[in-house]
Amino acid sequence: MSTLKKIVLNTGSQVYMAALAVLTIPLYLTLLGQTAYGLIAFFLQLQTIITVLDIGVSATVSRNTTLYMAGKESRKDYLASLNSVEVIFCSIAALLLLSGISGSSWIMNSWLDIESVDPQVAIQAIVLMVIIVALRWLQTFYRAILFGAEKIEWVSWFNILFSTIRVVAVLPFLWFIQGGIVAYFLFQLFANLLELVFLFFKVARHVDYLPGERFQGIGFNTVGIALRSSAAIGATAFIWAVLTQADKFFVLGVSSLSEFAAYSIVVTAASVLVLLSAPLIYAIGPRMARLLAEQQQDSAIQLFRTGSLFVSLVLGACCTVGVLWSQELLWAWTGDPAISAQAGQFAPLYLFGSLFFALNYLSYSICFATGDFDARMKLSAVALVIYLPVLYVAGEWFSADGIIYSWLTLNILFFIVAQPHLYSKFGKRFFIKSVFADILWPITCCFVVFVMWFFIDVSGFSRIQIILFVTGMFFCSLLFGVFFSNARGIVYRFACDVFKPVKN
Repeated sequence: MSTLKKIVLNTGSQVYMAALAVLTIPLYLTLLGQTAYGLIAFFLQLQTIITVLDIGVSATVSRNTTLYMAGKESRKDYLASLNSVEVIFCSIAALLLLSGISGSSWIMNSWLDIESVDPQVAIQAIVLMVIIVALRWLQTFYRAILFGAEKIEWVSWFNILFSTIRVVAVLPFLWFIQGGIVAYFLFQLFANLLELVFLFFKVARHVDYLPGERFQGIGFNTVGIALRSSAAIGATAFIWAVLTQADKFFVLGVSSLSEFAAYSIVVTAASVLVLLSAPLIYAIGPRMARLLAEQQQDSAIQLFRTGSLFVSLVLGACCTVGVLWSQELLWAWTGDPAISAQAGQFAPLYLFGSLFFALNYLSYSICFATGDFDARMKLSAVALVIYLPVLYVAGEWFSADGIIYSWLTLNILFFIVAQPHLYSKFGKRFFIKSVFADILWPITCCFVVFVMWFFIDVSGFSRIQIILFVTGMFFCSLLFGVFFSNARGIVYRFACDVFKPVKN
């Protein structure tokens, strides 16, 4: 399968999983009730928080796998690194289980307002969700190996299958047995355990361990090396986690709860931009690393530019419809005119900030391919030192508006100042060449549909009509971007490859 096909499939799987999560929420509320669903929301948030513990280790093992597959790392060194990282992941999973199970009562009393949920039921649910989070944590390790081995097609279909089981198949199960929240988590436990078993054996088959290799090279020295090699990646990930979450805490401190709710809705909507860009960026990193290891720098550069082009097109089309019809889209989604009107004031600027945030992540694939994360870590640290005081002052003086302008300014400045330095690994003028042809021009072409905003009034449309109209405008925007950019030729060649006649 070509790299472009892998990128499309990986992105499609992520979009599919996100759509499942959104579309099934009303069904969960109907079957379990709002209070019980709050435990599911807490469970999802817990999974997000736990990913911070990764500290870049999974990215390291993914890159090491790519180099091993390219013949640039010996089997002995690769297995020593792989087995040591596995020990790290298993140790953290054990700590999660121990702390979560022993602290379940504290979690219930200190973090959660369980309202009408029976305390014993809540504790059982918390214990089960901690076990599930530990299982999903281990899955991260095995998926990283498969991504590094460029098994993107297999992982994408695998994710689609088990997402359908976890999110959709649980619904008829709950309806048939008339089960509650504990039954939901028991189903999730079984599904995630099965998922982990499949990943474990898939990786074992890929690595093809010989007798005595399964625990080869494990020791304090190799574990320390694995952690040190992950330090820059982990530090960078942690810094950006702070950068992306700080504004939420500052908004909460300077605004009312209703204003914060509106702000949170905008943040959730804008996260779609990152969701759509991440699969493309992570998919090309291992392939670029392999090409560089094989001394094919021109091919790696071309792959990066192609990935940048399609990220820009998708983000440009999404941002276009989000900015032009933000309030109408929010109303169609939430059904609440008041909160949609309030959130609509924040949406355009926050979406532009998130657009640049997603574009700034393009350089991650360059750092991954070259193995040099130090520059990105240092530039991110400088951004954090400057951003937090500015965010505080802007929040105190201008409330939520000041915080949004700070978020937008941070990402634009990082794009203008930091990105050229990170792109310079592929040449001094590579940033200028790539940014205009692969980013700014495609996004500008996508915004051509803004003329429709002057001619079509959607204020009288129903929620369904708005969704259909905006979806149509998204595809129109995407088509404009493809047709007037370098993507036209790439899409034509891709279509010819997909639909070429089969020779007898």
